[in-house]
Amino acid sequence: MKVDVKFLEVEGAREIFGSLRFAFDLQGSTVGDLIDEMMKRYGSKSQSVFLKGGRYQGNLQIIVNWKKYVLPEKMNEFVLTEGDMIIFAPLLDGG
Repeated sequence: MKVDVKFLEVEGAREIFGSLRFAFDLQGSTVGDLIDEMMKRYGSKSQSVFLKGGRYQGNLQIIVNWKKYVLPEKMNEFVLTEGDMIIFAPLLDGG
């Protein structure tokens, strides 16, 4: 299935993926599958976008279709559908 991927202010994303927004042909069905497939397709440099110390970076938000936040611990359960947009954005600091 085809999904849209968008990176907002994610350091290194443009250099690694060639663009900050692109279509991705996903073989799996979950957000976790998407991240795994992207890391396989784009190589070890792409791991720096998603992983820190071998685990998903807690400071990188996953937003689907601009309205649903996916917690990292639920990304392997959150099923995507054709045409979904998955946005990756850093958490904002402040208070």
